[in-house]
Amino acid sequence: MDPTVLEALRRALVNIKKYHEKQMRPSWMEPERDGTILGQLIRPLDRVGIYVPVALLPTHPRC
Repeated sequence: MDPTVLEALRRALVNIKKYHEKQMRPSWMEPERDGTILGQLIRPLDRVGIYVPVALLPTHPRC
């Protein structure tokens, strides 16, 4: 791979990571008087996946 392209990808990775780290919301927990604990736990995902049926793709040629 061209070293210039590789360096651009590395810089993009750093920039994208910094941007999205600023979007992260903190988790929170609040105990109620009756002992109930309300809250929200925020965890980033390590990876995600998506399934798109081929028939729904706009470029799929219909037979």
